[in-house]
Amino acid sequence: VVVGVELAAAEKVVGAAGESRERRMPPLSPKTILVLSTLAFIVLIGPTSTSWVKSGFESERGMRGRVIAIAKLEAVTLLLNLFIWHQMMQYFEGQRKGFGVDKTFKLRCQQLLLIVMGGAHTMYLFFYAPSWLHGWPFELANILGGIWTNLLGFVCGFFLVNCVSWAMQQWEPTRRLLHFLARPKILNDLTFDRKYQIRTTVIIVLVMSFVMYYASDKISVRHLSLPIHNLSSPSGSPLRLAVISDIHAGASVYEEQVSRMVDELLQMPVDAVLIVGDLVDGTVEDIAPRLKSIWTLASMKPTYFVTGNHDYYYYDVRSWLKLYEQKGINVLHNRHVMLKGVCLAGTDDISAGKTGVPSHEINATLAISGCPKVSTKVLLCHNPAGIIDFPAETLDQLDVIFSGHTHAGQFYTVAAAVYWMLPYFYGHYHIGTHGHLFVSAGTLYQGPPMKMVGASQIWLVTLVPA
Repeated sequence: VVVGVELAAAEKVVGAAGESRERRMPPLSPKTILVLSTLAFIVLIGPTSTSWVKSGFESERGMRGRVIAIAKLEAVTLLLNLFIWHQMMQYFEGQRKGFGVDKTFKLRCQQLLLIVMGGAHTMYLFFYAPSWLHGWPFELANILGGIWTNLLGFVCGFFLVNCVSWAMQQWEPTRRLLHFLARPKILNDLTFDRKYQIRTTVIIVLVMSFVMYYASDKISVRHLSLPIHNLSSPSGSPLRLAVISDIHAGASVYEEQVSRMVDELLQMPVDAVLIVGDLVDGTVEDIAPRLKSIWTLASMKPTYFVTGNHDYYYYDVRSWLKLYEQKGINVLHNRHVMLKGVCLAGTDDISAGKTGVPSHEINATLAISGCPKVSTKVLLCHNPAGIIDFPAETLDQLDVIFSGHTHAGQFYTVAAAVYWMLPYFYGHYHIGTHGHLFVSAGTLYQGPPMKMVGASQIWLVTLVPA
């Protein structure tokens, strides 16, 4: 009997311990498993695919690297979509008794949100889809991707507001300060009313997306004069240069937008047109017909080009460069030419060395080697971050560097983050001992047909004697 009692007591103890462990370690939810699996994929896909990427021949190596980058981007987008879904669906939480959720309305909202998130996922996949899948499906995916980008910005913004609000309410002095600052009704609603925050997000995102869609290809002509010491043009006469970049022909940039840009350029009294990278987003077979007006421009005005990162994304960039030369565009592949007494040089994009294309790399020293010592030196370099690694003696020789790449953020919702992340964001900077760096916001747009108002630009830059 005693033994039996002891065994029963032991079973109870073991059972209680097991129940305790079960309480301490609940099974992982499907959502948690998905998040952990996605994080593991992001961490592991790079190291595990290195040998496959490096085994590619020449430009194929760059293409394989791009596939891995897109796979990572899709994984990150999935995590962000889970975050957006969780935040937006809070609109339907906490209903008062007797005031239930309209199930049809909720279902429609969920369906629309899934469509927007699906557009963000498919946008970059369409770049590598067969050309017969392009057209309105690609255009729609890009538009949805733009709406998604604006939505993500506001969802993250209100998430931070709510985190700060919660933290301030944990201490009486900051709680009083918070309520004092939020006394105006609109600020009170934006700070404490989650439903109001979500309604505000939806309204602003839709209005902002429409305005940016309208503004995306409305090109403005801007003017800038740069004083140059000992300007080497004949008799020190001003040199007028039209600077364009980031056209991104392909995706949702069509022949019509490119033609309007060229119409503006043909009316400008310039000595040369400078294309500072990212002219195309696609293959020669698919995109070349959209550049007919560029060929006309090159036949009427001296036109110069350097590569940007996107020019390497679609198979072998050399097929594009060969076509440009045939159409009269001067490709400055780490070399220079003399333009009215000024040494005009160009270097490959900072990413060129990783693309597998032989002899393609950023090399400003090589580009300006052979320039007359007393000549004014102007360099085209797509990504302004590339100048950080220029040798000091090379940088000190340069009078002007023209760059693009940054788009000045392109979206209002990400501009602040881009400004914080990049060494050079947009506009005019002083570099070296006497030089100028000018970073354009780009002439058209990449991906979503949306851009900040006034940020699609052609710059008429005049070099004048100091």
